[in-house]
Parts: sequence; C-alpha cells; structure tokens
Amino acid sequence: MYLKINFTKFKKVLTVFASIVVLSSGSWFIFNEIEESSKPKEMIQATIHLVNYCSVSNNSFMMQSIPEGPRAFFGGSKVNLRAPKGQKMQLVASSRYPDFSFEGPIIFLTEENTVIADCEGKGPSTLEGLKGKF
Repeated sequence: MYLKINFTKFKKVLTVFASIVVLSSGSWFIFNEIEESSKPKEMIQATIHLVNYCSVSNNSFMMQSIPEGPRAFFGGSKVNLRAPKGQKMQLVASSRYPDFSFEGPIIFLTEENTVIADCEGKGPSTLEGLKGKF
C-alpha cells in the first residue's frame, strides 16, 4: 500500500501556495510602508552648529531642507529651527549672497547637529574625525 502522488499536480499546488505567500507578504510590506509614511513625523527643536573653515563669514551659509523646502540662516555659529526629526538638510551658500556658491554636507536632523564648512580642504581630516569612534 503505497501512497501514489501525482507530482505534476503537487508542483502546481505548491506553486500556487508559494505565490499566495509571496503576494501576501509583499502586500503587507507595501501597506505597512504606506501607513508609516502617512503618520506625522515627530517635530523637534533642533540646533545646528556651524564649524567654518572658509574665508567667508558664518552669515554666508544657510541650511536648506532637501528636497526644496524651508531654509534657516546662520546668525553667528548656530541656528535653531523647528522641523520633523530625520529631515534631510544641507549646508549651502546663503541666498543673500548670490556671488558665493557652496554645497556642504547633508545631515538628517536631530536635536543637536554640527556641520562643517570647509571650502579649501584645510579642516580636520576624515581620519582625525574618526579617532576614538571604533
């Protein structure tokens, strides 16, 4: 008494079952991402400190959210702003000085941030910044 298995039907059933599992998990992932993106992000009061190694004043820089969005101008060496946590921001030349161009680092906003303006590569090297991190 052996159990007779039709492998052709078994393959079809297994393929259908695997397809249902893949489609279900994919749908769950997509709907979960849509739900997460629709939630309002936590708003924070952020402070961004500027370390300026350029020969221009701190007022020549501003922070701009990416993609195009709100801007914050430096008054001295820091700027305070209210924005969503994790917002992408970039250090750029201030729109008040159209003859000056600069694109600096992109950061993801937290409560305390530091950006470095290094126009000529005279600031601390990347390796120096990594000392003590590992």
